[in-house]
Amino acid sequence: MAKKKNHLKSKEAHNYAGLCREITEVDAEALFAELRWGSTTKQGCPDCGCFRPHYRLKTKRRWRCAECGHEFSATSRTAFHGRKLSYRRLLGMLLFYESGAKGRSIGEASRELGVQVNTMLVNLGKVREMLVNQMDLSPLKGLIHMDGIHLGGKPRKPNNRVKMTSEAMKAKMTKYKGKKFAGMSRANQEKRKNRRVVLSLCLAGEKGEGSTRSMAFVTNGESEKNVMTLTDNFVQSNSMIWSDENPAYNQLQGTDVEHYAVPHASMFSTPDGVNNNLAECWNSRIRRYEYGVGHGFRPKYMQDYVCEIVWRENFRRECQKTRIQYLLRGMMQASPSRWWKGYFQGHRREGELTVAYFLERMAQKVA
Repeated sequence: MAKKKNHLKSKEAHNYAGLCREITEVDAEALFAELRWGSTTKQGCPDCGCFRPHYRLKTKRRWRCAECGHEFSATSRTAFHGRKLSYRRLLGMLLFYESGAKGRSIGEASRELGVQVNTMLVNLGKVREMLVNQMDLSPLKGLIHMDGIHLGGKPRKPNNRVKMTSEAMKAKMTKYKGKKFAGMSRANQEKRKNRRVVLSLCLAGEKGEGSTRSMAFVTNGESEKNVMTLTDNFVQSNSMIWSDENPAYNQLQGTDVEHYAVPHASMFSTPDGVNNNLAECWNSRIRRYEYGVGHGFRPKYMQDYVCEIVWRENFRRECQKTRIQYLLRGMMQASPSRWWKGYFQGHRREGELTVAYFLERMAQKVA
């Protein structure tokens, strides 16, 4: 049997980069307009909704509505509303963003595109906001691998690497006996408060296909309550869940979902083939982002990065053109940013996103 070629080495993985780098500003604007309105000759006025050829203002790269006289551009009232970057640079930003299998840092993006770090922070934040609000929440059906991973709150190692004696450790633990962060320094106690658990669900495909669709959510712990919340809302009846031996999954027994566990303390896969390698693969991808790209997470925006890694996992074998057009079409169809508009003027999102945000979104969709 011939060995399957790595997708990142295929021509489909870079079949759009040359076009994006050589495209003119006029052609870039036409691409934005086509992905927004489905036409390069007709435009939809965001004010009155009239869809027809409108008056072109070439010097401004805008249109004037033939019905109400409102002036608008290809990015008016979209996620890129109020942009300062040119169409070519926005397209280059998306090209740079999608090219990282484990994510790209804003510092690297600012150097690559020649813009300020703050500009990249806001614009890439808007892309992640779109990915959060467009993550597919339809329940999974079939064989599902489920696991949790601890992110954030990593303690700092001491300056002096001295092996503590058993008597000193016992005295230190006794001093803080009964406390949540027993034996930790005060600085590490504060860091530990930023730790969260991300629970991922990965739908298994055919043999050799890997995960076909994933979703993941920030929670306060890998507990029975959180596991059952995700199972009840995002897993269809008569599905099968494979997990590790964590007792948080014990409550799945007796439900309409079949559950099998692999004892990771002694093996990675049972003789019958039970494992949760697809979830571990997703965990590895976001862990590499935490350590090698973002250098840490904070709870407030952790779900944004989680949804980014979900998108990267789900689109890992799509061609570059498909990924770029998915991002651009999503930004063109999204409303102006609520979380990043006026970010450096103090208008920032309050609180962190958890699974409750997505449950509320599903309830609003049903209503």
